[in-house]
Amino acid sequence: MLTQPRDLQQSIDDSWKMLSRIRAQRISKTIDPNVDVKLWPGGGMETEYLLSFLALRFAPKKPEIATTPFDDIPKILGTVDPGLKPLDQALRFWRDLQFRRRLLHIDKEILDSKNHHLMDDIHHHQDFTLQAVSKWLEKQTTLTADTLDDYREQPILWCKKPADGL
Repeated sequence: MLTQPRDLQQSIDDSWKMLSRIRAQRISKTIDPNVDVKLWPGGGMETEYLLSFLALRFAPKKPEIATTPFDDIPKILGTVDPGLKPLDQALRFWRDLQFRRRLLHIDKEILDSKNHHLMDDIHHHQDFTLQAVSKWLEKQTTLTADTLDDYREQPILWCKKPADGL
């Protein structure tokens, strides 16, 4: 089922609507030491969401995605589009940071002005994820600010062959 081609525009619009709802309900507006790094803007949740969308989008042309462990899918996506190669690093960075925060309780250290290296890494991966979301979803959706709230996700439209642009 993962490798079955879907209507590309419907997938983009449905995914953008879902991500917009996630952002409104779950994602913090800023980097907040009291919020899990997964919920920071451009953080772990958005990185994982982008990865899931891209896996569904490209699985018809790269069927090995369906049998690849989730954390290894970014390597395959990097062969589809070289601009996606940093997705592997971003996913691992957010997972590692979340792990360190939970086990080592480094919340205050994260936003400490003396820890420029870590903050640079956070901003680097955050920027990558936000730019990739913009490229693959936001700029390709037909939904606008006026139509987003009224749009309802539709039953999946299956295609007989992979859609152009995959």
